[in-house]
Amino acid sequence: VSDNWFFDTYHELKERVAPSENVIHPLEKLSRAEAAFWIYTLADDDLETLRSPLQFPDVKSKDPYYAAIMWAQEKGIFQGYPDGTFQPSRILLRSEAAAIIDRMRRNAKL
Repeated sequence: VSDNWFFDTYHELKERVAPSENVIHPLEKLSRAEAAFWIYTLADDDLETLRSPLQFPDVKSKDPYYAAIMWAQEKGIFQGYPDGTFQPSRILLRSEAAAIIDRMRRNAKL
């Protein structure tokens, strides 16, 4: 990984998101749940300010990314699918990434 163009960014992200864990795999695909977790962690926001419960039937409170998905939904960064699901294991598509980046850009608090 160290000889790739993204190494410095990868290393910085890893240190901020999970310095003691091996959770960032730069050459693997990224799930929607993982993306929500990274964004939530980097935003360093407070869960205490969240008001509404999570609306996705396929994300349970015991799931490891629950808090991040709940936060990302309330902040308007992530949206569900027309069937009402979040599909946390689904691979994040480029079109979804573009929409997420645009929503983050519009949210001045991030």
